[in-house]
Amino acid sequence: MRVLITGATGFVGRHLVAECATAGNDVTGTAREEDAPDWLEHYAQIDITGGDLESLVARVKPEVVYHLAAQSSVGRSWDDPIGTLQTNVIGTARLLAAIEAAAPDASVVVVGSADVYGAQDGSPIREDAVVRPQSPYAASKAACEALAASWAHGRGVRVVATRSFSQLGPGQRSGFALADWASAVARAVKEGGGVVEAGDIDVVRDYIHVRDAARAYRVIAEGGEPGGVVNVCSGSGSRLGDLLDRLIKLAGVDVEIRRTHHRPADIRHLVGDNSRLSALGWEPVHTIEEGLQEMLDEHR
Repeated sequence: MRVLITGATGFVGRHLVAECATAGNDVTGTAREEDAPDWLEHYAQIDITGGDLESLVARVKPEVVYHLAAQSSVGRSWDDPIGTLQTNVIGTARLLAAIEAAAPDASVVVVGSADVYGAQDGSPIREDAVVRPQSPYAASKAACEALAASWAHGRGVRVVATRSFSQLGPGQRSGFALADWASAVARAVKEGGGVVEAGDIDVVRDYIHVRDAARAYRVIAEGGEPGGVVNVCSGSGSRLGDLLDRLIKLAGVDVEIRRTHHRPADIRHLVGDNSRLSALGWEPVHTIEEGLQEMLDEHR
C-alpha cells in the first residue's frame, strides 16, 4: 500500500513511518527540512503552505494519506497566530485540494487536537461535545476539522479527523512539558542533583504512548467514518505533577521542583472518551511508565 505522511520527521511522524513500514507499506514522508533522514526511504522536501502539493500527490499516488504537518505549540500560536493559521488551516486546505485532484480515492486522516474542546466539565469528553477553542492553535485545529468535513461531504473525499490528546515517548522536542522535564531530570542524574522548572503541575491530561497513537491513526484510516472525528486517547487522566514525580523516581535522583509561571488559558482538565476508537479495534499496548523511561533514557 502506498502511504503519504506529511510532517514525517516530527514527534509522531517518525513513529508513524515506522508503524506503516512494519505493516509493509511503501511510505513517502514530507517535511520542510532539506536533508532526508536516513530512516526514511522516500522523502520529499515541501512546504505545505506554498509547495506544489498536487504534483507530489500525483507522483506518489497514495492510497492513504496521514496529515501531521502543523504548527503544534499552543504557546507559539499566541506569539504567531497568523503563521499558525497559515500553516495549519491553509496548509490543510491545499493538501485536501491536491488529494481531490490527484488521488481522489485515497483514505485521509487529518490529525487534529483535543485542545479544540477547551474547558469542559471534567468528565471524559465525547466527540459530540461542543468545542470551545481557547487558543489560536486550538482554533486552527477546529478549522481543519471543518475543512475535513467539507471535503468529505462536499467532494466525497474519504477524510477523517482526529482529536488527539497528549502523547509521550521518545523523540519529542523541547518546548513540551514532559520532554523538558525528562531532559532536566537526566541532567540532574549526571550532575548528582538539580532543579526542574515546572509551570502548573496540577492540570490533568490524558496521555497515551506515541507508538499507540501511531497505530491508532492506521486503525482510523482503515475504519473511520468519512467526515467524522475520532478521539485518540486512553480514557483516563494523569496529573502532570504525578508524571514528574514518576520521572524523578525512575531516575533515582534528588531533584528540586521549582514552580514557574503558567498560561492563564491553560485547560485544567482534558480527558477523552475513547469508545469510538475502541470500537475500531484499537487498544493501548504501551504503558505511561514505559514512555517515561524511554524519554529519560533518551535524554541520558
